[in-house]
Amino acid sequence: MVWRMVLHKNNIQRPCFGLASELDWMCAHRYSDSCPNRVYKLSIAASIYLIWRERNRRQFQGVSVPAQTLGNQIIEEVRGRLCSWRNVKNSNSVSCYILES
Repeated sequence: MVWRMVLHKNNIQRPCFGLASELDWMCAHRYSDSCPNRVYKLSIAASIYLIWRERNRRQFQGVSVPAQTLGNQIIEEVRGRLCSWRNVKNSNSVSCYILES
């Protein structure tokens, strides 16, 4: 559910693949500097980091958050990073993150 939310926010209409497939795609497109690819790569990195943090929270503190909340945290993290990038704020691929809540 979390990755489906992130894909939807990236305007990617396809079934969710596993982590290995997503990382294979990212490695294959690592030299592409187009704005949609940069946003997608940032989304993958934020997802991995925040899902791992959630895993540790559950494992060591016994506290968890709902998947919807985790998905929103990922989207907010990506939005925050994108807002700090120069010359990217006017791109259509970024406006879906910055303008929508």
